[in-house]
Amino acid sequence: MRRGLNSRDRLATALGLTAALGLAGCEAQRPVAPELDLGSLDMSAFVVIGNSLSAGVVNGGLGGRTQQYSFPALIAAAAGVGAGFEQPTITDPGIPAKRHLITTPLGPAIITCSGTGTPINMGLTRSYNNLAVPGATSIDILNDDGGASSASPMAQLILWGLGTQRDQAIALNPTLVFVWMGNNDVLGGAVAGRIIDFVTTISPTWTETQIQGVMQGLAAATSAYLVIATIPDVTAIPYVTYLTRGRTSPLTDAGGVQIVFPVITTGLGAVRQATVDDFILLPAAVTLATDSTYGTPAHPLSDADVLDQEEVIELQTRILFDNTVIQSWAEATGAAVVDVYTFFNELSADPVMVVEGGIDYGLDGLFVSDGGMAFSLDGVHPSTAGYVVLANYFIDRLNQEFDAAIPHVSFGRTLMPKVARGAAKIPLDRMPDFRPVREQLLQLFGIRPHD
Repeated sequence: MRRGLNSRDRLATALGLTAALGLAGCEAQRPVAPELDLGSLDMSAFVVIGNSLSAGVVNGGLGGRTQQYSFPALIAAAAGVGAGFEQPTITDPGIPAKRHLITTPLGPAIITCSGTGTPINMGLTRSYNNLAVPGATSIDILNDDGGASSASPMAQLILWGLGTQRDQAIALNPTLVFVWMGNNDVLGGAVAGRIIDFVTTISPTWTETQIQGVMQGLAAATSAYLVIATIPDVTAIPYVTYLTRGRTSPLTDAGGVQIVFPVITTGLGAVRQATVDDFILLPAAVTLATDSTYGTPAHPLSDADVLDQEEVIELQTRILFDNTVIQSWAEATGAAVVDVYTFFNELSADPVMVVEGGIDYGLDGLFVSDGGMAFSLDGVHPSTAGYVVLANYFIDRLNQEFDAAIPHVSFGRTLMPKVARGAAKIPLDRMPDFRPVREQLLQLFGIRPHD
C-alpha cells in the first residue's frame, strides 16, 4: 500500500478521483481515455469467491439495477472482459427484496420493496464467474454446494448443487481468482450484538482452517493468479458506529461526540451505564427516541441493541488474527493481498469529496437509498457509489501487482443514471426504524433474531 499520505489523500490517490478537463480557447476538450493494458495479468477467465460484499448486495438485497455495479463486475468491465463475466442476475427488487427510503409526515422511513426478484440467468450452461453467496461464512465457501440439503436459499440459487464455491472456481479453469472470505465469520456477531460461535460467529481456528483449504486448493489445482482481500473491521461500519459516532445521531453533538450514555445490558448480562467504548446499534434508534424509559436503570438497553466494549475487543482481536492468517496464506501461495481492512476504516472515518469532470460528489458515512454516499441503507454494505470506490481500490492493487494499466471506473458515468432516475439522497437526520433491517440481515446470515 502507499505510504506517507493521510487517509483522505490515500483515498484520492487510490481512486483517481480528479479528472483533468483541458481547455483550448473557450472550447472544452474531452479528456483522453487511458489505454487499457493488462500487463502480465490474464483476465480471460476471471472468477470470484466470496459473500455479499463480492456479490454486490445493496440495501439488504441482491439483484436489480444495483447488481451490475458489484465491484467485480465493474472491474471486469474496466478490464475489457465484462461481456464474459457472468453473474446470477436477479430482477428488481432483488432476493431478498431490497429496502428503500421514503419520507413521511413523521420523518424518514425504511420499507421493504414490494414483490420479490426473479433469477434471469438460469440458462447458463456453466458456473457463474461471480460465485459469491450472500451470507456465506468461510465454512460455507469450502463446504456448501448449494444442493437440496443446503440451508442457504442463496447458495441454492447461485451454486445449483454443482459444487462448492472453491470447487466450481477450480472447474472453470480460471486465470484470475478473487477470494474475499471470513467477513461473515465476525459480522453476524456485530449485527446480532452477541458473539456465539457457530451461531452468530465462527471461531478463529475454524476460519483459519477454511482459509487454508481454499487457498491451498486453488494453488494446487489451478495456475490462476490469486488475489485475496483482508476482512474489514465490522466494529467500524455505520450499523455499529453511527448512533455513538455520527454527526446527526441523537446520542451525539454536532461534531459526532457522544453526549448521551444510556444504561445497557452487556453480552455477559451485566447492567451498567454505557461508556464511549460501547456501541449502541442502529436498531435501537427509534425505541430510544420514542420510549423515554429505554436506556434507564429500570429499562436498560437489550444486549441485542448493544456491542459492548468487551465484544468490540473480542471481534477486533479475531479480525486481526484472521487477517494475519490471510496474509500468511497469501505469501504461501503467491497471492496478492488487497488491504480492504484499511480501506473500509478510512471510508467510514472521513468524508471524502470526489471531484470528477468538474462535478463534486459527496461520499460520507451517512445513509441514502442507493445514492452518492458510502454505505447503503442496511448500514453494512456499500452503496453503488461505495462499490465504485472499492472497485477502483482493487484496480490500483492489480495495476501495482501486475504492471497493468486498467483504467478506473468512472464515478460520474456510473452514478448519473441514478441521478436521472431521482435516486434518493436524504441524510437521515431523524433515524428510521432499523429493526426490520436487522431481522433481514440476520436472516441472510442464517441467524435467528433474539431479544
